[in-house]
Order: sequence, then structure tokens, then C-alpha cells
Amino acid sequence: MCHINKYIWYKVFKQNTSAEQKPLDNVTVFIKDFVGVEAVTWGSDKINVSAVFLRDYPGPMDLKWEFTSLMNHEMTHVFQWNGEGPCTFGRRDRRLHGSES
Repeated sequence: MCHINKYIWYKVFKQNTSAEQKPLDNVTVFIKDFVGVEAVTWGSDKINVSAVFLRDYPGPMDLKWEFTSLMNHEMTHVFQWNGEGPCTFGRRDRRLHGSES
């Protein structure tokens, strides 16, 4: 995760110093039985991953690739903030998927 975290901070967000980055000591990941979404970020430092999604993942990539991609996506949500607190949900997803509106 260290390489992923650095990529998100330095390349995606262009936050090169700890003063620019969201203060965060750790992230807790839970793998739980639920349906509806692959994963959800909640609070400021928690990620729930769907065990049902992982169990039933059909491909086309292997499960390790899919889980890594999922964690990249969710860690990006964890690191997003406005300098005073987390960004609003809608803004987070629009920025993550390339739209600034």
C-alpha cells in the first residue's frame, strides 16, 4: 500500500508534503457480507469491502488485480479532503472520475 499511497498523494492530488496531505495515522479495512456495492468508504478512515462481491467476482481480470484496483479507488476517497475536513461525497466521486463540475 505504501506505493499506492504515494502515487495517490504525489501524482493524483499533487500533495507533496505532509502539510498538504490529510492527517491520517491508519486506515481500517473490513471485509463483510453485504450486497449492492463492491466497497464503501465511511468515516474518515474506514473501508468496507463486500465479501459477496469478492466471492462472486466473475473476471475478466484476476481477483488480486480487482482487489488492488478496488483498494486504489477507496484509498483515494480516504485521502480526499478540503484542508479542513473531508470533501462532500458527490464532489469526491466527480473529481475521482474526471469531472470537475
